[in-house]
Amino acid sequence: GTPFDGEPTCLSVVRGCPGGRLLRSWFQGEGQAWRELGLVCIPPGGPLTVAEVGREAHAAFERGVPPLEPGFQPTQGILTQIPVVFDSGQPGGGRTWLVELLGREVALSAIPAWSWQFGDGTRHDTSDPGGRYPRAGVAHAYRLAGSYRVACTATWSATFVVDGLGPFAVAEPVAQTQARRIEVGEGRALLAPARPPG
Repeated sequence: GTPFDGEPTCLSVVRGCPGGRLLRSWFQGEGQAWRELGLVCIPPGGPLTVAEVGREAHAAFERGVPPLEPGFQPTQGILTQIPVVFDSGQPGGGRTWLVELLGREVALSAIPAWSWQFGDGTRHDTSDPGGRYPRAGVAHAYRLAGSYRVACTATWSATFVVDGLGPFAVAEPVAQTQARRIEVGEGRALLAPARPPG
């Protein structure tokens, strides 16, 4: 409300900050130049910190990650030396969604990675979610017949942007693990007598 350079200032910002302090603020993201944000109302309890929003963002991040539902094809009649196609049951690539946290609009962006342990001592780390036949983004052929425990772990890392500021890293990734049992048989070749011609 105090005149500046002989011109009256707008009282709406002041009136919208009852009991708080108005400060002119600047922001510098990692590897970025400083930029002015304008007037900011600091409430009596102090400013909202990135750490506070980050804690809330982690909870929203956990809720927003799609469930891990691994599967494989074929589901029966699996034989040695023939690839089995695996599917995490999750979408590929990252996903972004908006949530409201502590009175602020927050954009969360999550990126997944998968690790498969096929139960025979082999492992496959990938950014491919796998899929259903005939797509063979994640496939594995067993050398020996047997019963195998296949474990899939999806690890999601995330960043968030609050009120246009960021991105800031969500401190902890979200890891999901599910296991399935797979039965592998062995095919045998049979020799049959040749049919006489005619």
